[in-house]
Amino acid sequence: MDVATKVSMTVEEFLAWDDQQEGKHEFDGENVIEMVGGAYNHEVIVANLIAELALRLRDSEFRAVGSGFRLRAAPAVRLPDVQVNRHIRDGRATIAAQAIAVFEVLSPSTARSDRLNKAENYWATPSIQHFVLIEQAFPGAVVLSRGSDAWSRTTVEQDGALDLPAIGVSLPLAELCRDVEFAP
Repeated sequence: MDVATKVSMTVEEFLAWDDQQEGKHEFDGENVIEMVGGAYNHEVIVANLIAELALRLRDSEFRAVGSGFRLRAAPAVRLPDVQVNRHIRDGRATIAAQAIAVFEVLSPSTARSDRLNKAENYWATPSIQHFVLIEQAFPGAVVLSRGSDAWSRTTVEQDGALDLPAIGVSLPLAELCRDVEFAP
């Protein structure tokens, strides 16, 4: 479970503070949230997702990175499980401001926050074209895609694929769930 602590600081103050800390933290605009490790299924899905995106994005302008790279998602600083950005040329960068797609693998303790709080931040960030929620308890996902005046929602089940036209890829859900042991 992630642990939140209410604080009074700006995003810039949070970034300066966070650079001096051990561990990983998010900032939702009011609370500093200490991030804790995920379950095995969570980590396997994240690894599969990064691998599949790396293969498909290899000759494009986009790159996928994991949760160690911060994302400025107004008015917060988030650590999505995976994010896709246009290739960032500054190798010393520690935060992105223009993610195109963000992915969260749902955990029992964070699913509510991912679906509500993080979704609100991602929707308020104009560069984000796709917000994907991937289940770790069963093979399923929801793809939210920005339209001209609203978000569309697509539910993806076992044999389906996550279609992400803004980055030019389609990801078979089966590939993301490879080697994941779902409970019966």
